[in-house]
Amino acid sequence: MNERGDITLDSGFLPARAGNFSDRDYFRFHRDSANTGLYISKPYASRLRDGALTIALSRRIAHPDGSFGGVVVGTLSVDYFRALLDGLSVGQRGTAAVIETNGAMITRLPYDPKVVGRDIQNAPVFIQAMSTNEGAFMGTASIDGIRRLYVYKHLPGLPIIVDVAPAESDVYAEWRRRALRL
Repeated sequence: MNERGDITLDSGFLPARAGNFSDRDYFRFHRDSANTGLYISKPYASRLRDGALTIALSRRIAHPDGSFGGVVVGTLSVDYFRALLDGLSVGQRGTAAVIETNGAMITRLPYDPKVVGRDIQNAPVFIQAMSTNEGAFMGTASIDGIRRLYVYKHLPGLPIIVDVAPAESDVYAEWRRRALRL
């Protein structure tokens, strides 16, 4: 995209599709900041892919004088992340999630489209997960109020956290059954 947000090159179409994306958070971030590092957008409904929930991975393009020249963008469907989580067995009340370090929920198992993009940066569980690169702790989810054992890891080189969180009641269910029998 050029400095106005217009598509100039499109890896999938010749000629490039028409579109202006100056309203997107990834474009505004790079336009307003000299940071040339990787930026991962909050999930959004794609205008080029019939509203499919998408995240953008972008970098700033600078003119030779350092001024803003535009943005190079690649996109990933939220369904890609859903597919990664779908094979996990987290128990009846457990969850797994992919979250940006800015607090934006990319996706969560079990899947609920209303949760995609939700800002959880002030949730105690998210604050705890931001304290170290990986770990485990017990916490109560802000989304549904269920106490879970969170095991998490920040993905190296990416502003993304992945967590798997079986419910405390599921973790101890077999132990409780045995204890009652004894």
